[in-house]
Amino acid sequence: MTSPESARYLKLSERTLAAMRARGDGPEFTRLHRDGRGVRYRLADLDRWVAGRGVTA
Repeated sequence: MTSPESARYLKLSERTLAAMRARGDGPEFTRLHRDGRGVRYRLADLDRWVAGRGVTA
């Protein structure tokens, strides 16, 4: 999935997802180009990231 598609799926802004990617605390992603363009996310990685962020009371 593209970055905009992934942000919509996660209900985050594209800017938030990009900031998380830069900090290294977001979902796993792949860069298709060396210059940083063409970021893609796998749906399974997005779901795994969401599942790992659960909070217990």
